[in-house]
Amino acid sequence: MQLKCNQKSLRKAVEEIAKTSQAIDVYRSEERKRGRNEIREVEIYEPVKNMPEGWESINTIIRVVRERTIKGEIQKEESYYISSLSSKKAKEFANGIRGHWSIENRLHWVKDVMQNEDKSGIKKNNGVEVLSIFKTISINITRELGYDSIKYFQDYYICNVHKLVNFFRR
Repeated sequence: MQLKCNQKSLRKAVEEIAKTSQAIDVYRSEERKRGRNEIREVEIYEPVKNMPEGWESINTIIRVVRERTIKGEIQKEESYYISSLSSKKAKEFANGIRGHWSIENRLHWVKDVMQNEDKSGIKKNNGVEVLSIFKTISINITRELGYDSIKYFQDYYICNVHKLVNFFRR
């Protein structure tokens, strides 16, 4: 689970551990994609005995440093994660965290940006949940039909609804 700033005492304790302890394992990866270069370094730490109250079940602390170079500009970002898993392999956590971002980019970003989910005027009863389910279904149909571009799919089938209806008649 990614550690956000709303858990101030836990965040401070985790940052202190990463700052003052030796990492148990480190995994580094580099990726060039879409005109940017990204280096990710995942470090694993043992929690200390005196973790803040209520967080005694944490078995692993993870620090991720991302450095992106886009059009010559360097952006650096540091994130912290906590886990109850006892694995101490940085590569396993790197894959899990990267997999989560894939979901975030392929689903939530599409719903937020392409389908304007955050700007919806629907607020009553369970309308928000129902609309979100329909949007997820439309994304799944898009991918099932073999489209990577949600925008292209929407533009094409808005003008060719009969072809979309044929998909459901199969």
